[in-house]
Amino acid sequence: MKPTTSGSPTADELITSFLAELSILRARVKAVAKLRRETLVEGLAGLDENGGQLQVKVLQLMDEIEANFRIIRRKLAS
Repeated sequence: MKPTTSGSPTADELITSFLAELSILRARVKAVAKLRRETLVEGLAGLDENGGQLQVKVLQLMDEIEANFRIIRRKLAS
């Protein structure tokens, strides 16, 4: 029997999922932002022997996320 929906999500499903994930992200970001710098650095070091390298990767990921959110913001504002 064939499924009634295709494997790819619709635009409405993507938007709904995006909004739900934003809500989760907001809560997690608020919690992490409250941590002290030392706690963040120690936490990253605990995940990898080379905590400094992991820290650089996290900062690069955050820059990428920020750039993508700027694109989304421009699309919503236009």
